[in-house]
Amino acid sequence: SKHEEDVIRLQGADIDYMVNIPGFHPHSVYEMYENFKNGYKDSAKQLDNYDTSDEEFKYFIHKLKGASGNLRIQNVYKLAKRVENEGASKELVEALKKNIQEICSEIETKITPFLESQNNGMNKEDGNKLLENLIADIGSFRYIPKNKIDNLLKTLEDMIDKKKKEDITRLFEQRDFENLNILLESIQREIDAR
Repeated sequence: SKHEEDVIRLQGADIDYMVNIPGFHPHSVYEMYENFKNGYKDSAKQLDNYDTSDEEFKYFIHKLKGASGNLRIQNVYKLAKRVENEGASKELVEALKKNIQEICSEIETKITPFLESQNNGMNKEDGNKLLENLIADIGSFRYIPKNKIDNLLKTLEDMIDKKKKEDITRLFEQRDFENLNILLESIQREIDAR
């Protein structure tokens, strides 16, 4: 298989199968697991709140079955399928919750840190370049298209908090370039200090 040596293994999922699908890169496979984790890590709470005879519950199980099946998360998939076919006994729902939590915490400990380390390396340089570029544009009163701001926000995604992102958008929309400049320079210092 193509990435044998450095594939991150998960107990509850057949990652080897996933990374060997033609056109699938390990990094994008990890991101799919990360998205699964983000989508389902609170599902124990959600499952407690559903009435199991409810349409919403059935839809949730159906979606979970699809997502876990696509990612080869076997236990979750099999249990979701059984809930669909046999009905939601307390034992099945408890087993499902336990298996979802296990795979999510495994993704959290193995895949999440790897993706974060990858992103930071990439984003720090890109982010700095874009920041410098934008600060120079503001300094020389050049026209700044909205996609330049969008691009910056996307690149800085995990590096700055939500409030700063909102401030960047707001100051840009108000054309308050003086304060936007001050904010961008402080973000730049903050990123450099890491």
